[in-house]
Amino acid sequence: MFTLIFLPFRSDAGQDHTILSLLYLLPVVLSSLLWGLGPGALVAVASFVALNFFFVPPYNTLFVHSTRDFVVLIVFLGVSITIGQLVGRVSKSLAETTAREHEAIHLYELTMHLAGLQDEQAIVSVLAEQTLITFRASRVDILVEPQGGAPAKHVRLEDRSQPDLSLGAMPSFITPLQSARGFLGEIKIWRDPPTLSQAEERMLNTFASQGVLALERVRLSEAASRARLLEDSDRFKSSLLSSVSHELRTPLATIKAAITSLRSQTVEWDTEARADLLAAVEKETDHLNQLVGNLLNMSRIEAGALKPQRSWNSLAEIVSSTVERMRQQAERHILEVNVSGDLPLVPVDYFQIEQVFINLISNSTKY
Repeated sequence: MFTLIFLPFRSDAGQDHTILSLLYLLPVVLSSLLWGLGPGALVAVASFVALNFFFVPPYNTLFVHSTRDFVVLIVFLGVSITIGQLVGRVSKSLAETTAREHEAIHLYELTMHLAGLQDEQAIVSVLAEQTLITFRASRVDILVEPQGGAPAKHVRLEDRSQPDLSLGAMPSFITPLQSARGFLGEIKIWRDPPTLSQAEERMLNTFASQGVLALERVRLSEAASRARLLEDSDRFKSSLLSSVSHELRTPLATIKAAITSLRSQTVEWDTEARADLLAAVEKETDHLNQLVGNLLNMSRIEAGALKPQRSWNSLAEIVSSTVERMRQQAERHILEVNVSGDLPLVPVDYFQIEQVFINLISNSTKY
């Protein structure tokens, strides 16, 4: 195109080809800037041939009669190739810088969205959404394998603006979610074109690494929470057993003393005294049975076996039954009950709520 433009002015140029040489550098610069080093060098050679063939006498031939023209052509070729290489490198560097800037922006957005998330399902959803947007995919499918008792996490997102994919379409590429502890899951991506540049491949691997770090962070946090709960549970259990073991001695000592007294041959107990001793044995036996029942219930709660059997019950009836059972234990205290008679029925486990009231009254009489 440049040759066609300059050809009508060939006679005006005469023997001075400096201006034409400079003008022919323009397509070299443009091609290097737009298409890179290779096309720039190719255009430099083509410009050299065109300048020699059309504008250096004798015209329409590659022979050069003048030494001056030969030197001009050689200098033009060297300068054009050098400028083309420099411009091409600058263009390539600019493209790489722009790509890295975009990569940094996408990674920043992903990191900001993942920061603070404490749920694996939310992490997988954010990772799938950012992957779909960043890689302009038509479909993204992320599966995280189940761990322990937790179910698998699965998210599939599709870009509705792109053509629908068939159910049996194979993914364009699959990236594993791999941690130091093993395989966590995988990312499947469908897109057109089904290829990735080196920068995109590097960014996808970084996305996968960020997702793995977020998942590991949540799992480590959950493990730490479970460890703290177990530690608190063990500390509570030790304290409870220490307290209960002390409480167990009192009814056992009372029962032992009463039975020993009844079996003693040295003392003749009258009917009233025997009744008092037997009543003490009965009372402490009930107390002992309550303590053992509480220990069993605690074990069942820890094992997850104590589940409420809810049914419609009257709170007034439950309170009345509790007061009747605890009357003897609370005989040295004033126990006032004020229950409205128009309370509706409530869906509760009768025996568990009764045990709550029993524990409440028992603690009140002790402390």
